[in-house]
Amino acid sequence: MSDDTRDLLLKVLDIVTTIKEEHGQRLDGIDRRLDGIDRKLDEHGQRLDGIDRRLDGIDRKLDEHGRKLDEHGRKLDEHGRKLDEHGLRLDGIDRKLDEHGRKLDEHSLSLDELGRTASVHTQRLTAIEVEQRQIKSMIGGLVVKEVARLDGRIDQLAQDVALLRRAG
Repeated sequence: MSDDTRDLLLKVLDIVTTIKEEHGQRLDGIDRRLDGIDRKLDEHGQRLDGIDRRLDGIDRKLDEHGRKLDEHGRKLDEHGRKLDEHGLRLDGIDRKLDEHGRKLDEHSLSLDELGRTASVHTQRLTAIEVEQRQIKSMIGGLVVKEVARLDGRIDQLAQDVALLRRAG
């Protein structure tokens, strides 16, 4: 081989070695970057695993909350039915209270009428008592006079009997 060829081959070998070294360095840099990316991917994978665990926990809690909400819904439905029943009972009580109110109004009217009648009777009784006092007063005076007259008559009869006894 000629010197020129050999020089050329040495230059090509030199270039290839330089390229190989540069490529090696670049590949080493790429390897380091890929290692960094692998670490980041592992970190992200671990974070994602943690997020998955949290999401699983949240799913369980959401399922539990759903069951509790269903239970509360059933209880609220039952409360609604009971409230409807109570409403019907209250309607019945309201009707009874209205009926009692009407009866009380009727009783009030009857009491008012009885009060007016009692007032009339009281007035009549007062008039009778006044007449009774007047009659007693009149009779009392007559009785006193009659008793005095009868006393006088008895005294007269007693004197007559005494005279008859002496005479006889």
